[in-house]
Amino acid sequence: MLGVGKSQRVFVCQEPIDMRKSFEGLAYLTREVIKQDPLSGYLFMFVNRTKSSMKILYWDKSGYAIWYKRLQKGRFSTGGSVELTYTEMMCVLDGLEFDKMPRKVRFSRDFS
Repeated sequence: MLGVGKSQRVFVCQEPIDMRKSFEGLAYLTREVIKQDPLSGYLFMFVNRTKSSMKILYWDKSGYAIWYKRLQKGRFSTGGSVELTYTEMMCVLDGLEFDKMPRKVRFSRDFS
């Protein structure tokens, strides 16, 4: 799996892409569509039109790497988010719809 920490930022491209794109094509979309630096070390998630395939582009200190997953059944659901947490990304990869899951409040800072 990806060697990332739980504090890793994950950005999602909101427009579907052609899965034939490779390193330079995805880096270009990262700069022009997502408006982020592909060399930042963040993860950049791209899905195709049918949401059955996903590519994740990242820079790992010595070059670009792409993680690719194609579903045999079903679709990826990013919940329309532009940025995901590590936990949300793992839910997407596991086929869970995190935007429909109830969340329990674990901490609340009361300023009263």
